[in-house]
Amino acid sequence: MDLSSIQPLENVQFIQGDITQAETIVRIKDLMNSRRADLVLSDMSPDISGCYSVDQARSAWLCECALRVVDQILKQGGHFICKIFEGEDTIKFIEKVKHRFIVVKTFSPEASRKSSSEVYIIAKSFKK
Repeated sequence: MDLSSIQPLENVQFIQGDITQAETIVRIKDLMNSRRADLVLSDMSPDISGCYSVDQARSAWLCECALRVVDQILKQGGHFICKIFEGEDTIKFIEKVKHRFIVVKTFSPEASRKSSSEVYIIAKSFKK
């Protein structure tokens, strides 16, 4: 799912919507027809304001939204990956993830910009 539309892809069901809206999660659940997901992957990023503390807080908020989706659709033993901008909210968010998963690690990919603060949180084995 994404805010923007995409070109149709074979064997892919796409939802254009806003994950921060409850009706979007309902649409996801309807599409899954009572099945549970093996993986929830979030590569969301806020619209960049230029003020890092604001952008970091918005990034953390989007991760919180993704974690709400995890709680509603991920199957026991499933996995979660999300991108967050490192900052003051990161440790608190990682602690929330640790309460739900057996294994939680962070990964900083080689970014195109050395100054990038993106980090991926990789969580395995949802405790449900």
